[in-house]
Amino acid sequence: MRKIQSGIINAAQCIAVVFLLASCRSEDNVIDTTGKSDNRAISFIVKEEPFSSEVEYKPGSRTVGEPIAAKTVDLGDGLQAEVSLQDDDAEDETSVDKAPKTRAPLSNDRYFIYAINEATSMQAGETITGTVKDQVFIPDATSPHLSLAPGNYTFVCGTVDGIPNMGNGSLQFFLSAGHNTMVGVTKHVNVSGDEMKVSFTMKHQTARIRFKIVAYTPQIRNATIKLTSEYAQSSAFIYTVDTEMSTANAFGEIDTEAKNVEKNPVGTDGKFVQANTFMTEYEYLLPDVRGNDLTLNFISGTAYGNVNLAGKKLLLDVLNQTQRNKSYTIQVKLKPTPALYLFQDGTCGVLAEKGTRTPIGIVVTEKTASGKGLAAALNFTPNVIWEQDNPPAGSGNSYQNNKVCYPNPNAGLADMNGYNWTWDAASSLDGKVRGDEQTKYPAFYVAGHYNPGVTVTGANVGKWFLPSWGQLMEFFKLTAKDLTMTTGSNPNNPWFSANPTFSDGHALEKLNNYIIQAGGNRFDQSFISTSTQVDGAPTYRRYQPAGCMLTVGSGNDRIQVFAIWKTMSNGGLLPFVHF
Repeated sequence: MRKIQSGIINAAQCIAVVFLLASCRSEDNVIDTTGKSDNRAISFIVKEEPFSSEVEYKPGSRTVGEPIAAKTVDLGDGLQAEVSLQDDDAEDETSVDKAPKTRAPLSNDRYFIYAINEATSMQAGETITGTVKDQVFIPDATSPHLSLAPGNYTFVCGTVDGIPNMGNGSLQFFLSAGHNTMVGVTKHVNVSGDEMKVSFTMKHQTARIRFKIVAYTPQIRNATIKLTSEYAQSSAFIYTVDTEMSTANAFGEIDTEAKNVEKNPVGTDGKFVQANTFMTEYEYLLPDVRGNDLTLNFISGTAYGNVNLAGKKLLLDVLNQTQRNKSYTIQVKLKPTPALYLFQDGTCGVLAEKGTRTPIGIVVTEKTASGKGLAAALNFTPNVIWEQDNPPAGSGNSYQNNKVCYPNPNAGLADMNGYNWTWDAASSLDGKVRGDEQTKYPAFYVAGHYNPGVTVTGANVGKWFLPSWGQLMEFFKLTAKDLTMTTGSNPNNPWFSANPTFSDGHALEKLNNYIIQAGGNRFDQSFISTSTQVDGAPTYRRYQPAGCMLTVGSGNDRIQVFAIWKTMSNGGLLPFVHF
């Protein structure tokens, strides 16, 4: 319920108090023999003003479904929330409470209609109540007739919500949140006693907001949410019929009734195509509610097996300030971090919900509608030579293999081309498909023919490959989230002494443990080779592979960067795969 501070509403202003909501009409054309028209002689036609999205876009200005604003929040318990404000119109097909353009308007509500005599500015006749069907107001059987003398009138239609209209002119209304509050005003209607129609356009006086939960889980169980604020926000508005304007009249802390999150998904997400979508119904808020003082509270529920959602909170500062007639969808993407796994059937999820599936990798980059996913294998292979070249590379100068080489580790972060270095002949200067060259390019062959130990049935799972420098660093960032590459100080080769820094001294150990939990082995058994090649500018180890060695488990985990030898026997590899 919404808390309203006492003494703020001006009683003189609130002459008439009504909760307003959807629309109106009348039936049975009958003329009163006293010379007055009643509601049976006037047909009331009601149409609904459609909600508009948060932001209006010019065609081609933004990809549909892309967030307007976004942020990432650590919820604890291995759960991360990516919160974004979405284009509400783009998501209608996944809603459990359809937007006006797809749902039947003006249904399941009751409405009132009354008239104001424009000569006296007072209410004339009784207030009638009823329902709406096919945009036509049908009065209740117990509703009084609206008897009007000939003259000019302003007609008012609103939603009845348990509080009656209270007369004395009814030029103002008290509007409250929590409902799809609408008002229709039709002015300067000349009532002459003949049959006539009065049309209303019902205008929304509130904003509405719903939540779209995106998660790699088949169900979100028993989840409920509500909205709260810490400080006083708009809790009541006064609507003035003459000006058709509403202004804030009372303030209080927001504390809405709990709403359910659908247990079963309504579909898959339009962007993160392997994740399911769970919707809530709309919550209706008054205008001018500030998102930086609006909190989404999970009251109950579990996701990803047994992760408890109760008590988790998200500040909705991606939402600026609510506006009348605006419709908002806030997406909350619940992602297990970093333990999201790729399974043999090409799906993603957590071990607690694996069922009959077998994990084959840990997800580095999620699959989207516009891009492939990326996963690292669960098994590290030590002691594999990068290239059996002739003459041997040794520790001296060598020759270029890749068509593109990188001068330093920072530049190498841009190399995401591991698949092509492994499987594309055009990417290699010697024209060979290195993934098929068992003798000349052992590391590429071993990575390309990696066997995860189970038959892969997912058609979206591609060939395994030797990852690039940038791809390997993205893998480490799963736990070393603030990994930053330094600038190497070695004058002979900047690929030496350019060791990345990160704040969590246990980051690599955590990542090892996530792989071991899924049945894999440690990846810190020796040097790790990548498919990236350093350029020819250094005077030492020119054109050698980029690689690293790890220090793990001491509480001071570190990554040491090297330009390793092509022929070194203690280099190992961790295969990657697109899905």
